[in-house]
Amino acid sequence: MAYDYYVSAFYDWRHGIRTTDIEPLATLELTHAENLAHANSYSPSDGATIHSIFRNLNVDPRDYSFVDFGCGKGRVMAEAIRHPFQSVIGVDFAKELCEVSKANLERVRSSQRCGSVEIHHMDATEFDLPPTPCVAYIYNSFRDPVLSAVLANIRASVEARPRHVRIVAVEPVLYDVFDRVPGIRVFKSERRYAMYDLCDPNAGSSR
Repeated sequence: MAYDYYVSAFYDWRHGIRTTDIEPLATLELTHAENLAHANSYSPSDGATIHSIFRNLNVDPRDYSFVDFGCGKGRVMAEAIRHPFQSVIGVDFAKELCEVSKANLERVRSSQRCGSVEIHHMDATEFDLPPTPCVAYIYNSFRDPVLSAVLANIRASVEARPRHVRIVAVEPVLYDVFDRVPGIRVFKSERRYAMYDLCDPNAGSSR
């Protein structure tokens, strides 16, 4: 655990952010305290996993928005803004984590290549995807029934406005929840993450 901590701290130092320290959610101000029972404590995504994911996304970011469900302190967003996504959006139900995300993104503003950057202090079950094709990033932030509700909202959004959504599930414990989503299919599966597609990758290009 000490080794993992120092690897994570070194990643932060290299990227000019502060995301390493784990936060127990019970001490934070939450939008929906009742969902605390289905949430996992904040911890940052592993740096090597983040780099692997962005190398393997296989989408043109100019056509896509990037949404981090359970964005925590913004480590993944700090990487996403280095790519020319139409927008990079973070969603978290902990007010303090949203504030830390904003501070971290301010530190790396000079590296921003995306369009807009947004952080929403709200429950993931209430967030509506933007109307563009999207990459939806989920790092084991929540368990059922929250995960099922988030995935149902993503599917409903795609049904209402057909377009490609690539879902990145990092260290997913509940593979079966993803597999139960109607119309979903696996795009890529690695040891620490899986990518899923909803709708055809060529559908709904906005550029």
